[in-house]
Amino acid sequence: MPISKDYQTVICHTEKAGNKIKSQTRILMTWISDKEEALLDKGRAISITRGGITFDLDKDNIFSYGEVDFHDGTEDYDALNELIPFKDVVHIPLNYDYDTHTCKTPTKMYQTRETDDIGAMAQYAHGRLGKPDKVVIFRLIAKQW
Repeated sequence: MPISKDYQTVICHTEKAGNKIKSQTRILMTWISDKEEALLDKGRAISITRGGITFDLDKDNIFSYGEVDFHDGTEDYDALNELIPFKDVVHIPLNYDYDTHTCKTPTKMYQTRETDDIGAMAQYAHGRLGKPDKVVIFRLIAKQW
């Protein structure tokens, strides 16, 4: 499976008012350094640049940070479904193996499955990041109309 070490979208939630889009909120994940984690531990707001984009992070837009265990059935995995309030259905690879960041498929192309499990989405995003030791999962309001 592909790896992109800048940042990953866990989920993109669109709120509508009738037929019009009201806002789009992205839940993103990226790696953090020990220094960035220490600043967050002190309650400080930080700016980080990943992939040429600068993100401003503070206690109001961070869901989780630090070492997170993304394995199925762990406390961290289960807590993500409580922390992140969206239940949108997205497609992730079918038969995804988090430990090896692969998916088994009988065809040359991988297949997908639908899920509203934020833990599974975050697990795949973490794999796509190359499984860094420390991450930050945060909200970015992409657009408001």
